[in-house]
Amino acid sequence: VKEAGAKWVLTSVHPVDVKDPVIVDANAYENDELMGKVLADWFIADSKGKGNIVIEHVPAYPILEGFTDGFQAEVKELCPDCKVKIQDITIPDLVAGKEPSVMVSALRSNPDANYVGFDVGPFAAGIDSALAAAGMSDKVKVIGEAADEAAIASLKSGKHAAWTGFDPVYSTRVMMDAMFRD
Repeated sequence: VKEAGAKWVLTSVHPVDVKDPVIVDANAYENDELMGKVLADWFIADSKGKGNIVIEHVPAYPILEGFTDGFQAEVKELCPDCKVKIQDITIPDLVAGKEPSVMVSALRSNPDANYVGFDVGPFAAGIDSALAAAGMSDKVKVIGEAADEAAIASLKSGKHAAWTGFDPVYSTRVMMDAMFRD
């Protein structure tokens, strides 16, 4: 690519270290890390420094480590009485729609947990009905990164407590801007 005089614009390639001829890595690890920190700040404040959360994470998507890393680091630094448990989800379980049941099981094994978090909005699909079936709707607050339409609707209805925003179109604009500037 470099020999041909071309350049690349990328998005979400963590953990790959990007360098010339890459002119931008939009939606990089740092973006997810910042969203993790922002949501952790909300979690700490909302729980008055006593929160206990189980966060789903799909390790097959390394870019999402930014969110879980940022969330955990912020909580560790600012809230010694808060607890964070990361619940890994496999791709087969995700594809089979088992994520809500895996998360409810993780909440049952951590009965003091009063929050459940998601590292991307669509991964929360089905959590409301799973929490209701488990009798946990009134005890556990749902929060997460990168709200989708369902998460926004759940925020508006009061079923969910907090989500960060994410607009993939914005990443496209960042990439276009980098190309034009280059």
